[in-house]
Amino acid sequence: MKVRVVDMAGQPVSDAVVSIPLSEKNIRLSTNIETEGMISAVMDQVDKQFLPRVLLVKKGQSVIFPNSDQVRHHVYSFSKPNDFEIRLYSGDQAEPVAFTQQGVVVLGCNIHDKMLGYLYIQGNEIASISDKDGIVTFGDAFLNETSEEQVVTIWHSQLSSNKTDRVTRLLQEKDENGAWLLRLELIPDVKKTSRKFKPRYP
Repeated sequence: MKVRVVDMAGQPVSDAVVSIPLSEKNIRLSTNIETEGMISAVMDQVDKQFLPRVLLVKKGQSVIFPNSDQVRHHVYSFSKPNDFEIRLYSGDQAEPVAFTQQGVVVLGCNIHDKMLGYLYIQGNEIASISDKDGIVTFGDAFLNETSEEQVVTIWHSQLSSNKTDRVTRLLQEKDENGAWLLRLELIPDVKKTSRKFKPRYP
């Protein structure tokens, strides 16, 4: 199944997370697979930017934050209950951070205000990120097994001023290529407000 995410002007929206709630059967299947040696996800820092901009993380999974820049970074998030702080470091010095609560984690750097990234911590859902054409693809195994319409949840950093809100929609409309169409009303991206941790390093 394909879903195409667009804005109100019909332009493709990238970096949107579209998720489908798992049935009880698929929750059991997914849990059994994930608990057998879940590896850490990687959120890198390149050219003073988080890479990727949006990273999908399973609930309970750890994330590694390597610093591939020649300058040190100070990574943090105020997103409760997944708030954390990694003080000034370079290279692979930082320990992995485990995320045990579902939700969206907004990442920043205490040194470089323009750095902004996102972790989407999945709960009982299967999620995927829209590409540059706004396309998200799901396997049929995770779709609604009843005759009811498919419910999906969507997150994007421009859906709300706090950058963490999600919306729930029914798939009701298809585009000319047969992909389900999701239209989002996005707010303009505003400059990040500086809210820093007080330095606790030399």
